[in-house]
Amino acid sequence: MRQAQPYIRALGDDLIAEWHRYSAAAASAWAKAPSDAPVHVSYGTIPASEYLSEQVSDVTIHTWDLARATHSSDQLDPALIEAVYTVFEPQKDTLEASGLFASPVPIADDAPLQSRLLALTGRDDRL
Repeated sequence: MRQAQPYIRALGDDLIAEWHRYSAAAASAWAKAPSDAPVHVSYGTIPASEYLSEQVSDVTIHTWDLARATHSSDQLDPALIEAVYTVFEPQKDTLEASGLFASPVPIADDAPLQSRLLALTGRDDRL
């Protein structure tokens, strides 16, 4: 008997085009989703708006990671940084415990907001 294989679509050779394709599809899906629609995640059920905040926050942090890894500009949009900070800062005590982030990096309270956000997620942009 043939076993079912999980659906995996291979990416094409043009990764930039693939990014645009899939991010456009995701943006379209998010635009159609009611903000209060229930979304089932590993830790329970949350409103779609909360899940979107988590997704944007995750992509923002990893955008910085990729920029650093590719020696590109790692300066993120200040409004985006502020929005993501409002998601992560209230969770600062649980981020490390989640196992998804390294220990917070000690940083001055008057450091730039982007630096403080990255420090919450175990990243140090001073290096």
